[in-house]
Amino acid sequence: MPTDLDRETIKNNGWKLGSCFTAKSTPELFNELPEQERSEDAIFIVVTHDCSLISPSLESEPVLECFAAVPSQRPDGALTEAKHVRRLQVPILSDDSEVLVDLQMAKRYFVSRAPLPACTPAETIELPEESKAILTRWLSNRYRTQTLPDAFNRRVSPLLEGKKKPLRKLLQRKEATPMLGVYLDLDPPNDDLSDDQPYEVTVVLLYSGDTYRANSDNYDAYAEEIGDCLSSADGIEVRGVVAISDKDISVNRYRRMRRWQMDFLSFRDAADDVALIEEDLS
Repeated sequence: MPTDLDRETIKNNGWKLGSCFTAKSTPELFNELPEQERSEDAIFIVVTHDCSLISPSLESEPVLECFAAVPSQRPDGALTEAKHVRRLQVPILSDDSEVLVDLQMAKRYFVSRAPLPACTPAETIELPEESKAILTRWLSNRYRTQTLPDAFNRRVSPLLEGKKKPLRKLLQRKEATPMLGVYLDLDPPNDDLSDDQPYEVTVVLLYSGDTYRANSDNYDAYAEEIGDCLSSADGIEVRGVVAISDKDISVNRYRRMRRWQMDFLSFRDAADDVALIEEDLS
């Protein structure tokens, strides 16, 4: 039968959303993972909300949720800032050094909370507040994803599917790394059109205010490249592609647009404080 846990002990041990653990730091929790997933090279990041994590009731809150985070060899602009629905790259601090790690929805685990009063998170690994905000946004985006018409996806897929495709390469460039998201105003927004009917699209590349102001000319030029590339797709009429600060986009404009998820970038490979912009503008 489930038993009560000592809430204050769990809290004093330092457990909270964003806490990290490894095989070495916290073997009690590591051993709760599925045996085949116990990678000693991984860092596990807890994503359960604080109130659930420290709950005394093991019956009402039996498990915690965590992700395996694996050090990444290189940054990928399509995987930063919660742009990709299935993968995320964020920096963490390990022994006071910044390390870029890669998280995947397929590497999400639910393990018993029972060991929490008897163990502590890793002392030398920390998820910075900015990375925590991005992680939280990535998790919430998964439940707010809006689909695009199949006919539109088919028309742009020749620019995306394959490592050397032009739009794919553009969306993985360094200019994409700090980008908060790609947003589309599609006309018509939901219909699957016949081949002789074009989609009209306006694209917004959304950056944080400070990031955009520091390098606006470069981001504006990058937006033009994306516009030229999209215009080469059959059946796509590009009304414009603009880079813009999140401080300058209106609520009305935001509500007309939908976020273009970057998960299409993994289809062929796999053979698969930052503001919560969506909440601020809704």
